Amino acid sequence: MKKLFVIIAIFNLSTWQANAETGYQLDSTITKNSSGQVIEKTIYGRDSINNIIMQATYSWDSKLNLWIGVEKTEFIEDHLNSRYEGWDTTSGTWIGVYRYADYYDKNGKLTLRESDGGWNKVTKSWIGVKKEEHHYDNNGLDTLTIFYKWNSAASDWIGSTKSVSHKYDNSVSDSLISNAYTWNITSQMWINNGKTKSYFDTNGKDTLDISTNASGVNTTKKVSQYDSDGNLTIQTSFTWNKTKSLWIINHKITLGTKNEKTLDSKGNIILSVGYIWSDTTSTWVYTNKTENAYDSNNNKTLLASYDWDSTISKWIGESKVEITYSFNVNRIFYKWNSSTASWIKSGETAYNGSDQCILDVQYSYNNTTNTLEITNGTKREIVLDSLSNTIKDISYGWNRTTNTWDITWGTKSDLTYNSNGKIILSVNSDTHPSLNQDTSWVKNKTEFWYDNKVEKTVKLTTHFQCKLTSSFGAN
Repeated sequence: MKKLFVIIAIFNLSTWQANAETGYQLDSTITKNSSGQVIEKTIYGRDSINNIIMQATYSWDSKLNLWIGVEKTEFIEDHLNSRYEGWDTTSGTWIGVYRYADYYDKNGKLTLRESDGGWNKVTKSWIGVKKEEHHYDNNGLDTLTIFYKWNSAASDWIGSTKSVSHKYDNSVSDSLISNAYTWNITSQMWINNGKTKSYFDTNGKDTLDISTNASGVNTTKKVSQYDSDGNLTIQTSFTWNKTKSLWIINHKITLGTKNEKTLDSKGNIILSVGYIWSDTTSTWVYTNKTENAYDSNNNKTLLASYDWDSTISKWIGESKVEITYSFNVNRIFYKWNSSTASWIKSGETAYNGSDQCILDVQYSYNNTTNTLEITNGTKREIVLDSLSNTIKDISYGWNRTTNTWDITWGTKSDLTYNSNGKIILSVNSDTHPSLNQDTSWVKNKTEFWYDNKVEKTVKLTTHFQCKLTSSFGAN
């Protein structure tokens, strides 16, 4: 088999890796130490269409002169079913650790989900964790859902809860009745806990849910309201007061208010306000709110969240980020200053067009000078060649003594490519004042060799994430 070999030298460790595609598939990796001794290996198994369905890692025990399993994973049916195994030193074989399996019908609906969390060495069988079954009618309605729990004494599944649903009528605004059951171990029967009747509007939106207990007495109610575009705007929950024989409001969530537009012209939520019902004042009381803004390209430019302080009857900022888009994606993070009741800058990040972090800065507020100061930070300078290959990658650290970006606190990478655009050399360096030297200390080097007949371009992809500043608001 023709193979692509990659040799990586990190400190005193070397790794030889065989890789390929359609005749060049990765089948194993072997790791050796600086003395050339094999210390670890990973073996891969594939199905008939070359998908990886098994990965097993072993370490070499030089005292016992044999391979010891570390971990093993098996994938079945496109990773919907997976099995994880650990090494049993007593038997010298793999035994189950955890597995999960999802099964779907021809319409893509989930019919069975099962997970197991261990292996019974005595019965040589899996120990269950949870299991659920779903059954559908011809219209795709989930008419029967059963949840199971594991009975350790019987080493088998037993019922936990069950839901049976059916349509109440066939009008345009259909109703749905769902009966809830729990399993009684003593009687070995399903016990009816009550039912929920749901009502839908002409657009199929759930507008009303009323639940009753097994005796038919009301218990809870939920009312949902939608705008003309079908977006949920208000959802109110009630509980039944048996003494007064009426519904009592206990919770309400509303997206926006009558005086504020909640959606922009493109359907984006720009204001979300939460309320809770106060039995003391018989009014709705604020709990929290979120503000969003978008540019003309529908990119989010603002995300701010607040909590309501009922003591002073004011909104208190929780977190805020402003986002701008150019060649880079820039984010400015803020925190709430309780003294001035306003936002102050707490951090800043920037990602380049390759989604690599090139700026990551933390700020603190100096109350003496009333100015913002950088307390920690990193900055990166990436140089590309004419083919957009990264040939130099320099990281800087913030020097608090000189208040400047200082490469002596950072790292850099120099990359070399061949005429086909394939990387053939990567040298990574690290510098720090404690090293007491002017030149960079070489941390690691990677060299790549290719079979001349391998035509596929191989690229080294590294994703750099900003770490110092909070990732509030998505990259």
